[in-house]
Amino acid sequence: MSSASSDFNLRLVGLNDGADGEVWRQTQNAKLAIVKENRLAAHALGFDPGDPRIALAAQAKARLQGAMLTPERRSQLLKTGRQLGMRPFESSLVIAVVQDQARLSTESKPLRVVDEPTQSQHDAEVTWPRWFAATAAAMAVAGLLLRWLAGS
Repeated sequence: MSSASSDFNLRLVGLNDGADGEVWRQTQNAKLAIVKENRLAAHALGFDPGDPRIALAAQAKARLQGAMLTPERRSQLLKTGRQLGMRPFESSLVIAVVQDQARLSTESKPLRVVDEPTQSQHDAEVTWPRWFAATAAAMAVAGLLLRWLAGS
């Protein structure tokens, strides 16, 4: 092997001096810290019992009548949320989540506006265009092959 072919100089692009390397290192450390925090949050064993959202959710669950909440009870919950330091929007979200959970636990089947198609209907709708495209492609290839063999 000649020495000319092995004289390549390889270098890393983007890390020209120490300052750029330090910026890159800080960025990577910040990303790793975020990943670590997300993993810790995903495996957390519970919520802080002093969290005002948990307290409001417990009160909302206690005041529900099935999945319904009377306007008077809702306004009481919003007032309680304000006293706990929550904005009305946050309180409304907590109440909505509790109501949704209560609604899902009492429903036997979710409501549907349109029935989902059966698997056989779906297969028929998807299969015929594929067969048509495959047949057309095969005919085109056969025509080109015959034309090539004929030499014209």
